[in-house]
Amino acid sequence: MSPKQVRCYLHNLDGLQREISDTGADLAQYRAMAADTFRLDDATVKRDDFISCLENKLFRLRTVRAAINAVIQYLPKRDRIIVKMRYGRGWTWPKVAGKLNYNETYLQNIDIKTVKKIVANYNERIKKSPG
Repeated sequence: MSPKQVRCYLHNLDGLQREISDTGADLAQYRAMAADTFRLDDATVKRDDFISCLENKLFRLRTVRAAINAVIQYLPKRDRIIVKMRYGRGWTWPKVAGKLNYNETYLQNIDIKTVKKIVANYNERIKKSPG
């Protein structure tokens, strides 16, 4: 997971949650179809491969959400406010800096550190995952 990907998810946490829900629904639908299959043919194999891909995608999306939540939860209050203004409200760095009376570079450094923590948390969770 790259810092750019993390920032995209931070900008659209609602979209991440929708993607998790939609992928879960798709997975349930394909699992139900697979349960009705009694013969083994190319379509069944492709469906099983697709189910496996959906399971992996759902796992990765849930892991991203967990990494973001874990890091944000333990940030100092000031840093959580900065993240909320920048990503939750979609403010520009100059607007956040003006509102909080901080230098833009200082805020961007906090952002870089926060995103690095999220990437590291995500990578650690992936490393510890079974399979």
